[in-house]
Amino acid sequence: MPSDLCISVDSTTPISEEQKVKYNFISTSLVYIMDGEEHVDQFADELEKSNFFEKLRNGAEATSKSASPKHFMNMWKPALEQGKSILHLSISSHVSTAYESATIAAEALNAVYPDKIHVFDTLIGGACVTEMAIDAAELAKQGATIHEITTWLNQEKKKYNMMMCVDDISHAKRDGIINTFQAAIGSAIGIKPVLYATEQGEIEMLSIVRGLKNAYALITEIIDAVKTDETTWVSVSHAGDEYNALMMVESAREKLKQVKDTEVSVLSPVLGINGGPGLVAIYFKGKERKAIFEYIQNKKKK
Repeated sequence: MPSDLCISVDSTTPISEEQKVKYNFISTSLVYIMDGEEHVDQFADELEKSNFFEKLRNGAEATSKSASPKHFMNMWKPALEQGKSILHLSISSHVSTAYESATIAAEALNAVYPDKIHVFDTLIGGACVTEMAIDAAELAKQGATIHEITTWLNQEKKKYNMMMCVDDISHAKRDGIINTFQAAIGSAIGIKPVLYATEQGEIEMLSIVRGLKNAYALITEIIDAVKTDETTWVSVSHAGDEYNALMMVESAREKLKQVKDTEVSVLSPVLGINGGPGLVAIYFKGKERKAIFEYIQNKKKK
């Protein structure tokens, strides 16, 4: 990567230490509240994250907190002082205040370091942002400018898809991720709501399925229906339920033969709070997100 460009993300984007070193990523930790105390989302390993979700399962109360622009400014300043530019890839502005805070931080720092920071709304989250960050870093290595990279990302970002199966949809309702009517439907006993990220970067109810196996079967069916030549990887993140995450991965491997790369990780606490313990999120690249909604609508008509 050219020495004058850094790719930045926040802690809702899973990146390994190896990736951080290889691509010179900057990651800003977000903040959450648990049992009245403020914590920084900077877990060093998967076990710590799993313990966090176990506390939630046992009744601890946690909420995400609005990200402070100062967090971003503090992480970006060292790179700026070295004469580098920064491209920040933010989690969707429709599910988090992190985009707004990053934009405020960029405006303040750009007053001192003119046109050095660009904030990009990915309209997605999680492992999809990881893949976008890697793609951006590889383009930068090839000599692409920030403008060329963001132009490419704008063309490609709606092909990055996310679906979720939640165990307790009340968490999504509480944090404003979905509306009251959708939450009421999804709270029925034995029902597993399947949610997805829209083209606008919002989280909407896609379908309701009875039983977890049926939910995973539907998700795999959808991926198969909207896959493209770029559907070579599927990433699954979970909120403290590795067994069910592995079940989802196995379902994908069994039916999606062209998928060669699968991985399982624990969601960042800030993301997991919104879905609650038992949430499983599935990420992949395929057709544009509207194809998922259209597939379900056509399925209902049959």
